[in-house]
Amino acid sequence: MELEVIKKLIKDKVGGHSAYISDANIADLYYDTNNDIERSRLEESSDSKSPLRTADNRVSHNFYQILVDQTAAYMFTYPPTFDTGNKPLNKKIMEILGDKYQKICKDLSIDASNHKTAWLHVWKDSENRFRYAIIDGREVIPLYSGSIDHELIAVLRKYLQTDDQGKVWCVYEYWTDKDASAYRCYGGDINALEAYQMFSSLDVDTQSQEASEAMPHDWGVVPFIEFANNNKRQNDLKNVKKLIDVYDKVLSGYINDIEDIQQVIFLLEGYGGTDLDEFLGQLRKYKVVDMQNRPDQRAGMSTLSIEIPVEARNKLAEIVEKNIYRLGQGVDINPDKLGQAKGVVIDHLYGFLELKAGLKETEFRLGFGKLVRMILKYLGENTETPITQTWQRNKIRDDLELSQIIANLAAVTSRQNIAKANPLVEDWEEELSLRADEAEEDMRRFETPDLPPKDGNGA
Repeated sequence: MELEVIKKLIKDKVGGHSAYISDANIADLYYDTNNDIERSRLEESSDSKSPLRTADNRVSHNFYQILVDQTAAYMFTYPPTFDTGNKPLNKKIMEILGDKYQKICKDLSIDASNHKTAWLHVWKDSENRFRYAIIDGREVIPLYSGSIDHELIAVLRKYLQTDDQGKVWCVYEYWTDKDASAYRCYGGDINALEAYQMFSSLDVDTQSQEASEAMPHDWGVVPFIEFANNNKRQNDLKNVKKLIDVYDKVLSGYINDIEDIQQVIFLLEGYGGTDLDEFLGQLRKYKVVDMQNRPDQRAGMSTLSIEIPVEARNKLAEIVEKNIYRLGQGVDINPDKLGQAKGVVIDHLYGFLELKAGLKETEFRLGFGKLVRMILKYLGENTETPITQTWQRNKIRDDLELSQIIANLAAVTSRQNIAKANPLVEDWEEELSLRADEAEEDMRRFETPDLPPKDGNGA
């Protein structure tokens, strides 16, 4: 791309991306339990404090982190599997995804919850191996077509890079469905932007980059895969932030009251002493105070203390906490509330979480489908091959009740579905294979009773 064109593109797109970055930064702070109440301490002056209010505790509660992690664990403790109808090909796909696949799934979910959408970058390294990694959404500026299908036509990636001399450069990468170009400028001065041959120094397959400033690739699509949090591309903080802030204020105020109630303020009228140190000394030593006053002056002593509306605050905290889980579409895993709940009751508890997970799964299916098709292209397979995705939730369950249901339906249900539903089975295909081996062994021994078992250990 011509230098002047990329400069114009950067000026047009980077500024509008700042609002997205701001929202993502706030969500990250709440995920790290660094809520607004803690940071507001720096903004408030202590000059206006009441003498009755000396305690200043600011306590952040990690409701948001619980909601985000709950969704990630619910959806990706058992990451989705893919079936192309070809077992050897399925095995190759899982080998390419590798051991990090489950962690990638979990991190994609957390990033999408915090940043509205998560991004996965795919490339081939210098040894032509398939590689993929998560890219911080704050670095990615997507460019979509104006057509009805809203197709991703390019990605502009912006990040900072420090060179060998300690200079910090602002680097821009521009990726299309055919190639990638890199540019950089020092000090953020777009007018000083220059072409940057960065790909030759990285662990990537540069192909024929020496002939051009752009690095061609053969993916046929932009090698960035979007995983949106939901159809609105909205983060999980939006619906619960104000409620979490209220809860932080209520509980922090409660703690401050507990500290402040231990302090007593004396109100003196007509005190005959000369200073307050003398007053406190007399009070400690004699347990009495000399209240010498003029005939026309009233004398007396009283105290001020703080009354805590315990019942009202407890009720408010309870209501707010309940609404955080309800509007955040999470599950309040409280042993006192769960008790001996099982079956339909457990499913009801997970109702809101399942709604949120279902919307997220719809968006993530598109991303995983694109990832698998890129793997198929890398393997030289037909990218139009039908792909079946299998998703499994992780939640509290009543295994005894589930086993009873399976036993009751065994006569009218396929062995494959029985194996998939069996709570003791992790790999249903392996389970079916074991069952087939056992059936073969039983038939063999039935036909030839005198033969020993295959393992040679006797009957």
